[in-house]
Amino acid sequence: MVAEKEWAAVQAAKALKVTWTASKAGVPEQQDLYKHMRAAAPKASKETLNRGDAAAALSNAAKKLEASYECPFQSHATMGPGCAVADVHTDGVTTVWSGGQKPHDLQKGFSQTSSRADRHGTRDLDGRCRFVWASGF
Repeated sequence: MVAEKEWAAVQAAKALKVTWTASKAGVPEQQDLYKHMRAAAPKASKETLNRGDAAAALSNAAKKLEASYECPFQSHATMGPGCAVADVHTDGVTTVWSGGQKPHDLQKGFSQTSSRADRHGTRDLDGRCRFVWASGF
């Protein structure tokens, strides 16, 4: 939805006739969230420090303490719809301003959906596309 003001976009979105389908992945209920997170395989794992023998130290410990703590999950999400402003010049440098939390993903997505993608589809050719993070978008 594109509109000059957020309220106009909200009103226009309400006027649309949309049929939604359930997500295949599904989001667990709050009471099952941490169980789901613990069972999920990580996308990546990297050991940054490996010093000593933790297993041996713990097995020889005189006193052992084990505890788990959970609190309600708070999403790290924007309050309003995401947006960007682009000054597109097909024969020069295109500049995109956005307040998104992942400007590198925005740049990758833009380059993949435009004629500016390189052969790997990961960045623009010859620096013809500039992304600027801007607060307040």
